Amino acid sequence: GMGFAGLLNLQRFLDGGGVLIAAAGSGRLLVDGGLVRGVSEAGFNRANASGSVLRAKVLRPEHPLAYGYPELTHVFLGGSPGFDVPKSQRGRVVMQFGTRKPEGEEDEKKEEKKPASGIEVEDLEAPPPPAAPVAVPTGSKEEKREEKKKDDDRFVLSGLVKNESEVNGKPAILDLPVGKGRVILFAFNPLYRYLNLSDFRFLYNALLNWNDLPR
Repeated sequence: GMGFAGLLNLQRFLDGGGVLIAAAGSGRLLVDGGLVRGVSEAGFNRANASGSVLRAKVLRPEHPLAYGYPELTHVFLGGSPGFDVPKSQRGRVVMQFGTRKPEGEEDEKKEEKKPASGIEVEDLEAPPPPAAPVAVPTGSKEEKREEKKKDDDRFVLSGLVKNESEVNGKPAILDLPVGKGRVILFAFNPLYRYLNLSDFRFLYNALLNWNDLPR
């Protein structure tokens, strides 16, 4: 292997402003080698999600890595340890697997809605709520297709995932600053045996925009 001298060279490359891209299992080298901090393995092996097409959600649509992709898309997961970050680094997640919110965030929102006393009080002087909008049937097949996409809340689009909760809501793409450079960490392989053509653009976006990634 490259040894500690090789890791040191990668560290120097990042400190000098380089962009290092790691996909799937190769990201372990950066996590275990200490080149990126605050990132841990998510343990996708328990989900047995090897060779599945999964729903994914772009959290930062303005990010160059997401150019050309809609908010809801899909990626091919062909075996990966998976990665996770603490809540303080969630802003570094460009895209996540599935549409589920990370653990803890859902509970916080529920607590915010609940009154401090635990008792709901009705305001009798408040104006009545606006009437619900009347659904207007869409005409074109394209509009109907888009509506169907939005209503489709499936996580696994093709293949098998034994424990969806192990993957759903976890980061799929991370953009992590290291020194003057960046680490782009893919929790899947965007070039998996030339099978997942729709994922290639994620890598191309990184290569074409490596010098214009937002801080």
